[in-house]
Amino acid sequence: MPSRIPREHWEEIARLYGVLYSDMLPFASRLLGVDCELAHDTVQDTFKACAEAWDELQELGFDRQRSWLYLVLRRRIFDVWRARTTSRMLFEDLVRDFDPVADVDIPRTVASKMLLEKTWKIIDEMPERRRRVTLMKHQGHLSNQEIAAHLGITEGTVRVHLLHARADLTSALGQEVLPDLGDLNDDGGVEAAG
Repeated sequence: MPSRIPREHWEEIARLYGVLYSDMLPFASRLLGVDCELAHDTVQDTFKACAEAWDELQELGFDRQRSWLYLVLRRRIFDVWRARTTSRMLFEDLVRDFDPVADVDIPRTVASKMLLEKTWKIIDEMPERRRRVTLMKHQGHLSNQEIAAHLGITEGTVRVHLLHARADLTSALGQEVLPDLGDLNDDGGVEAAG
């Protein structure tokens, strides 16, 4: 642990680790798949973040510390998914395996899951090139230039595919539930979708 943390805090964090590690590791393993070492490293990174934020966390009760740790763990798992940039990640697991201590709006969670399933169905039914461009952009977080180079098409063609994908999603889901997919001009920042 970092040397800036007083010894008495090490013991408090070690006690928290001893209580929660055995639950957090299987949780991380389920979401990350069969890579047990990656799950272990992700949980370790979560406790490292806990140690770094201990000045604020030490004042919280156990339940809130636990909730904070699970939130950080889920974010770190999401970062691992994003880094892998595989074709389709199972985001539904994130909804299904929520922290039971946290306040959860069950109807909203169910509605979100249904919307997510409908969104994936629409994306899966897109023409192959449009689907690939959409996934590379919004799941792989690639720039238009990177997508164009990878697929051997122009940046203009990438923008056209993204416009058509947005139109498909907006038509099926409605503008009010569709998140801002922006960034068609891809100048390094996110440009609002018009």
